[in-house]
Amino acid sequence: MKEENDTIRIEVAGAENFREDSLDNFRRYQEVHRIYELAEGGLRLVSRPFSEDWTVQKRRLKARDILSGEYITFCAFDGGRVVGLLMLACRAEGQRMIVRSFYISEDYRRMGIGRALLAAAAAHARSAGMTSLYISACPAEETVRFYQAMGCRLSSWDPPAHVHRKPHDIPMELLL
Repeated sequence: MKEENDTIRIEVAGAENFREDSLDNFRRYQEVHRIYELAEGGLRLVSRPFSEDWTVQKRRLKARDILSGEYITFCAFDGGRVVGLLMLACRAEGQRMIVRSFYISEDYRRMGIGRALLAAAAAHARSAGMTSLYISACPAEETVRFYQAMGCRLSSWDPPAHVHRKPHDIPMELLL
């Protein structure tokens, strides 16, 4: 486990720094105890334990998505290892860019990497003339609290059907 992130680089993923096996050592594991649910007037915290993890096949599928050209992917690298990623859909929705995926490897969390990746994505979107980033956030307590700490708020935008959103995700937006 890293103790400081002064060696972490944030770069846009491309053929020169990212391959189909680049996520093979990525630790997606997350154990969730409580989640947020949308409730009248805001969010309600409830106990609903579950865990998530990625198989090597899932990691390779995600890597192929990154290499597909459909996304602008910001990666956090520690040496040659990918330890965080944030994928923005290339196709904007009006003045919004859509965050498609955002993960930090389990052994690199709470080191400021998520903050740096979100800042890079926000700067990119701002320079492209966007007014916000839309995030369909995992409802895990820690995930929603991270987004809130970054300045995100609940979004009232109803995304079109092609914008990926799981049924229990929390719609959030970061105003730029």
